Amino acid sequence: MTYHVTTLHERPDLLEDAARLLISEWPRSLEARKASIQLSRNNLPCSLLLLTTDNDGASTQVVVGFARVLQVVGDNSAALVESVVVEPSLRGQGLGRKIMEACEDHVMQLGVTSMHLSTHDKQQFYRHLGYDNGPAKTAVRHSAKLIQDSLIMKKLLLKSLVVTKLCSLAVS
Repeated sequence: MTYHVTTLHERPDLLEDAARLLISEWPRSLEARKASIQLSRNNLPCSLLLLTTDNDGASTQVVVGFARVLQVVGDNSAALVESVVVEPSLRGQGLGRKIMEACEDHVMQLGVTSMHLSTHDKQQFYRHLGYDNGPAKTAVRHSAKLIQDSLIMKKLLLKSLVVTKLCSLAVS
């Protein structure tokens, strides 16, 4: 199988599949979940999909991961990632890292220099990706709230952005 990341606004036909994946992790009605993730665009908010395609060349693509990135209120240089999920049977294969790196790449292209998140049980995973404890942030969203008793984590993306730009200059 091969994996790649795309955005929900590029593949609106996968809205229901993405909503069902989220529901499998955090139960909610299908309509409510679809409404909470359907607004996706090139800037923020943006819903990212991790898709798989069979190696046999079949064109069928399946949603196996999801993440949503939102703008932090009052800080155009910061984003908040939420609802990061990978199909349970595929966990432990680096796919969570793949979708998180795609989120970071996406927001760095928008000039974002720090990424925030809220987690109550995946601290080790996010620490492994370079996140550390950070201050609470509020994201621009229609309706949702941070989970009580969750740990707020932050990662500075500026170093990654500088390295990316230097690599781009070296290749040019």
